[in-house]
Amino acid sequence: MKLQLKYILIICFLISGCKHSSQKKINKLTIDSVIYLKVHMDVFGVESYNINEIYGEVDFIKKTSSFKKKFDYPISKDSIFKLEKQKFKQLDSLIQIIDFSKLKTNYTMENIPDQPKSTMTIMTKLKEYIIEDYGLEGSSELMKIYKIVYEY
Repeated sequence: MKLQLKYILIICFLISGCKHSSQKKINKLTIDSVIYLKVHMDVFGVESYNINEIYGEVDFIKKTSSFKKKFDYPISKDSIFKLEKQKFKQLDSLIQIIDFSKLKTNYTMENIPDQPKSTMTIMTKLKEYIIEDYGLEGSSELMKIYKIVYEY
């Protein structure tokens, strides 16, 4: 009787889809997901901006972010900010689906002086990527990240 009950429980467990949900968890843990993002935008020499630099760090494991705006003009004080919950979730969702191995490490705009420059360091569980983008016109994926982290 105990043996039959054991088999019935095993069959119910398999039919209920529990195996499938645990398989999803295992797959999610094995992907090379982004765990940390460091950004630096330098707009030195770009007269249309009144911000000189923006530094930022996002820790996707601790779910924290910290950014600092440095202003070029003495009337504006430097400021520190964090991503709002909604922006953090938006960035997390976006950055986890980008294949950084397919992006270039350097983007430039030819013959256009005084453009902002972004340096982005992306750390995954397995690798670190550094992307420099002179002009902030890299890939469409990078443009979406810029809209979130460099919003000013």
